[in-house]
Amino acid sequence: GSVWRLTSWPAAFVKVDHRAASASAQIDIALPAGFTEFELRFTGVRPATDGASLLLRTSTDGGGTFSATAGDYSFTNEFSRPATNDVQSATASSPSSISLAVGADTGNPTVTVSGVARIWIGDGTRLPLVRVESGALEDAVSALTMQRVVGVRNNATAINAIRLFMSSGNISMGTFRLYGVR
Repeated sequence: GSVWRLTSWPAAFVKVDHRAASASAQIDIALPAGFTEFELRFTGVRPATDGASLLLRTSTDGGGTFSATAGDYSFTNEFSRPATNDVQSATASSPSSISLAVGADTGNPTVTVSGVARIWIGDGTRLPLVRVESGALEDAVSALTMQRVVGVRNNATAINAIRLFMSSGNISMGTFRLYGVR
């Protein structure tokens, strides 16, 4: 009654991969066994093509192939630019990928996108799920943008690899760190 006992430790993050992009068509990352969820931290990501968005696809064969057909994913997102009270939301029920971050303008070298994606791999009965919070900061605070996304792969087979790429062109620059959660 008067003593608290810790029966389990809080989640521990184990760094499992680190990639730097430089004119990269895509970044493929295998998800190591022993984890049911991962946290992907992406920092300073910039597209080589104006307005391109950072996207994610999943694999169930270790990265041999990635689900890329319309209808493989579903997601809903909210995009906002607080300084201008511009709020938009959308639901995509048959895309071929999940949007992780809004597009950025390559013409301005200070525009980058950063964020965190939490990835649950699924278990054969529950759909793999991705929850993302990302933001872009241009050279003026009035251009600060934020995006929240919740997406699923429309097949309950557990995923074991992810592919990150731009909706158009290459990933000009950025850092991707993947942590396993225990």
